[in-house]
Amino acid sequence: MSALCTSWSGAFVAAAVHGRISYGVGFAIVYLAMAAIGLLAIARAPRLQCDATVVGEVAMVHPSLGAP
Repeated sequence: MSALCTSWSGAFVAAAVHGRISYGVGFAIVYLAMAAIGLLAIARAPRLQCDATVVGEVAMVHPSLGAP
């Protein structure tokens, strides 16, 4: 998502250089899009679950990481 926002911000800066939009409008769109993506990530984060078997397998492969 950061690469996508970076590419869009570059496109908006290019549009501002050519006088199609103002710099403020371009950056406002990018900042609002990044804020929306961040809020979406925060909203989805509690739904993520960790599979205990995967954690155990990682601990067996890499003993230095230890099991929880």
